[in-house]
Amino acid sequence: MARKTRSLGGFPGHRLIPGLFWTAVIAQPDFIKVDRHFIADIAADSRKAILVSSIVNIAHLLGARVIAEGIENEGEYFKCLNVGCDFVQGHLVQKPQQDARLMQAHYPVIEELARRNRRRSDSDEQLIYEQIEPLPSIGIDTDIFRVFDSFRMHKHCTFFPVVNERQEPQGIIKENALKEYVYSQYGRDLLRNRSFSRSIRDFTTPCPIADIGDRAERILDLFSMDRSTEGVAIVKEMRYIGFLNARSLLKIIHEKSLVAARDQNPLTKLPGNFMIHAYLDRAVQDTGTCYTLAYFDFDHFKPFNDKYGFREGDRAIQLFAEALKRKLLDRHHFIGHIGGDDFFAGFAGTDFDAACKASAELVRQFRRDVESLYRPEDRKTGFMLAADREGKTRQFPLLSASVAMLHLPLGRTVVSLDEIGASLADVKKTAKSSPDGMAAASFLTRRNSTATAGRA
Repeated sequence: MARKTRSLGGFPGHRLIPGLFWTAVIAQPDFIKVDRHFIADIAADSRKAILVSSIVNIAHLLGARVIAEGIENEGEYFKCLNVGCDFVQGHLVQKPQQDARLMQAHYPVIEELARRNRRRSDSDEQLIYEQIEPLPSIGIDTDIFRVFDSFRMHKHCTFFPVVNERQEPQGIIKENALKEYVYSQYGRDLLRNRSFSRSIRDFTTPCPIADIGDRAERILDLFSMDRSTEGVAIVKEMRYIGFLNARSLLKIIHEKSLVAARDQNPLTKLPGNFMIHAYLDRAVQDTGTCYTLAYFDFDHFKPFNDKYGFREGDRAIQLFAEALKRKLLDRHHFIGHIGGDDFFAGFAGTDFDAACKASAELVRQFRRDVESLYRPEDRKTGFMLAADREGKTRQFPLLSASVAMLHLPLGRTVVSLDEIGASLADVKKTAKSSPDGMAAASFLTRRNSTATAGRA
């Protein structure tokens, strides 16, 4: 599937397990169906998202696919896509039909949503392609003695991926599993005996499956859940395209770490503009999740820097960065350093009011902490004397920060980064002139995008 989520047609001979996931461990199903109860409003319910994500991870570890039942809107579609569901079923695709002739081979609405998802710029697809090992696969109905021939021809291979007639991975077959028949006196004769009835299916063991469009971290998590696995089978539109072993996965993660390190701000060690841009691009495309974007900017930083020097200026920047890490370093939040005295924070799936409250507390905390960098006489008066841009000495308030908050609500239309930037710039102007240094707005439509929501 996965990144081009397919609507569910008929799957003859496959077992569907509705609802209770633990039965998968016993029944070893090909498909696991998640009931509408867990899918309804999943985009706004983080507990449901965590539960379904856990189901998906373990299902993929067992080599099973997951069907999300009852998808009714784009928000539910994108959230199920993000947590890794392989198929969708529901009114968004097509209303229930009893006549199979009314089923379509292609669904325009799903194809359009898949195209929108492919526009993401933060995909690891190219990195994964470069490390995929194109191990030859073996059909599930292949004669067992042809498997012996395959191991003989490919002496470096200790296992082969097993696929069905649609080239969908079914697991792997290991050379070790066949050794007792290869080297025992009557092993081969047993396999030839029809009454013994042993086939490739009997020797196939589950193998984790991931889509080429999955993030490398998710594939690594999948791999690490089972230390005995040989690696992860990679699929594109559910068809096997190659295999990732432990060494390949580590190379991918290492390359990503190098990119992140090169982008990291040397002063604060926070992600820089490349990672910020990737986050913004993901937020813009992920209309199934609400986001809040926060742009932080110091007030009166230049006169402070001029009077106290660059070293104290750097200390002020580091002071804010440390406060940002303490307050917002969370798996649902992203923080970055744009440069100089400009910072960014992103809140995914977080209540807008909660994001505004956390940002307001951060601004207030910084205002208190930064006073320690001033001389006693400046702290006492609450201002400092410094030269302005024209060289005239005048009073400047003590250093503080302002924050512009932009809410991207659930189910919004896809907008451009330019529109996001323009909207944040407008809110920033309001924040700079507000008494508490804060302004917030919600991105409502593609045009006339911001509506002032007041200060938190």
